[in-house]
Amino acid sequence: VAGETLITPKGTLGLRGPMVTIAAYAPPAPAGDSSVPAPPPRDYVDTEYAARLDRTTGTLFITAPPSGIMAVGGYRFLAQDLQEWARRLGQGALLTALPDRLSGYRLAGRAQDNARAREALAELGLNPLMVEAFRDRPNASN
Repeated sequence: VAGETLITPKGTLGLRGPMVTIAAYAPPAPAGDSSVPAPPPRDYVDTEYAARLDRTTGTLFITAPPSGIMAVGGYRFLAQDLQEWARRLGQGALLTALPDRLSGYRLAGRAQDNARAREALAELGLNPLMVEAFRDRPNASN
C-alpha cells in the first residue's frame, strides 16, 4: 500500500502511508521557551481540502479546496499571488479567479493596457492562463 486516505477531525482530506512525507508538512513546533506542550506528532498529512465520506458506499468526496487556493483546470493558484501580480502590473490592474462550471475557476484580468500586461507576464514566463486572463474580450453589446 503506497498510501491511505482518511477524513481528519477537521473534516478535511488526510493522507498517510509510506509514500507520504509527513515531516515536510508538519505544523511548526511551538517556541522553545513556550509553556505550551507540543502536540503529539500526527501520522498523516492534512491536505486542507474539505472532504466527506459517504458511509453507505465508503466513497470519499472532495467538497472544496483549501481556503485561498483557486483551482483553474489542473492548476492551483494562491489568491494572494494573483493579487500581488496584479499589483505589479500597475494602478487599477486586477487579476482574479471567477467561478466556472467546467474548470472550477477561470482567471480574468484587467489592466490599463491589456496587451502590454500580456507581454509583461509572458516575458516573465508566467503560466499561460495568467497571461491570457488579460486577453481582449469582444464588446458584449455588439
